Amino acid sequence: MMTVSLWRHFSNSTKTKCTIYARIKYEGKRAELGSTGINIPTTDWDPVAKRVLSTHPQHLSINQDLQELLSRIDIAYQAVRKSNRPVQAGSILQMYRTLFEPQVDPAPTTESLTIQEVFHRWINHREELLEYQQIKYPTFKKNRESKTKFLEYLLEKEKQAVKAVDFNLRAAQRYRTWLETQGYGYPHINKLMKTLRQAVRWAYEEELTEVNPLEGLRLKREKLKPPVFLFTVQVENLKTVPFQSEVLQKVADLFLIYCRTGFHYSDLKLVIRDSHQKIGKGFAGLDWISHERIKTGVPAKVPVFDEVKPIVEKYGGWNKLPLLSNQKMNEYLKIIAADRGLPPNISVKVGRNTLADWLLNEKGWSKEAVKVIMGIRTDSILARYVRADERRVVLEMNKV
Repeated sequence: MMTVSLWRHFSNSTKTKCTIYARIKYEGKRAELGSTGINIPTTDWDPVAKRVLSTHPQHLSINQDLQELLSRIDIAYQAVRKSNRPVQAGSILQMYRTLFEPQVDPAPTTESLTIQEVFHRWINHREELLEYQQIKYPTFKKNRESKTKFLEYLLEKEKQAVKAVDFNLRAAQRYRTWLETQGYGYPHINKLMKTLRQAVRWAYEEELTEVNPLEGLRLKREKLKPPVFLFTVQVENLKTVPFQSEVLQKVADLFLIYCRTGFHYSDLKLVIRDSHQKIGKGFAGLDWISHERIKTGVPAKVPVFDEVKPIVEKYGGWNKLPLLSNQKMNEYLKIIAADRGLPPNISVKVGRNTLADWLLNEKGWSKEAVKVIMGIRTDSILARYVRADERRVVLEMNKV
């Protein structure tokens, strides 16, 4: 049975910093993958769970990177098992390097280049853009995850040798069908297909292929579900009607913070931890929260609304807010929903929807202003959180 060990290598003599290394083991033999490129303070590593602790500001992203590494090693392991080669630690490592660290031919022919090589070259190109700060890390990470999933498909279907020019619209449809069988929804599938299309188009523009076989590829339009949110009267109920349970009261207070800042859990956690840096006086003399969203890197500029201030003062400051984990918050929110007649599928994420709805449909703010506050660039992303309705129509009518 194959196992992968993650271990720390101290980066300095004082042992305050470390680099995470990886090692493949199989039937008592081992092969060194070497450095993962992840450098962290020693105290932020959990040697038992083999993960980065929540004390590190990027722990979620780094742990996702580690999980992706394990997934890629497993893909290499499965590829060796399907081949005629003996399964050994060294052969797994060699397969990993072949699949994910290929030696690039400096002068390929347009006829011989495989679709797998196209993706390898495109990822190398994206990594260069990242190095020169022309794209952000979250974007590169999504590109790399798309490559991992695509290679998994090629290996499973034994299509590694398919030429890039032969990976046409019909082949793309087969890939999409496979993704659907994996249980992915339209949003995620469209992202993976969009990345594939982007890689193939890049190869054509760089004259690595004579044609773009995915020219004309259309993505299925996603049917967005109506966002779940709380109306102002429901928010007021949480704010003005106290709970007998101290725990539920803390959950209600914290959820009101979510409803009036629009942050996800991981973002709010950083805002609370670094409140002395992220919150302060700014434009027009208002208190502002300035924070780059972890998921996208897009800055959010959030004024500290009047409803937030009494809650912060109640607990003695931002850094003393009773932050609970997503799981605990969602469990308690279900209890609150049953008690107050709120949507039964309420969760922490509903807070973000509630802020967007309040600003757009209750206060009549423009979409541009709402996007600034929520750290969103496009109207299509904003539509995931809020839709204009008859309340907005009435606000517009009253302007006449």
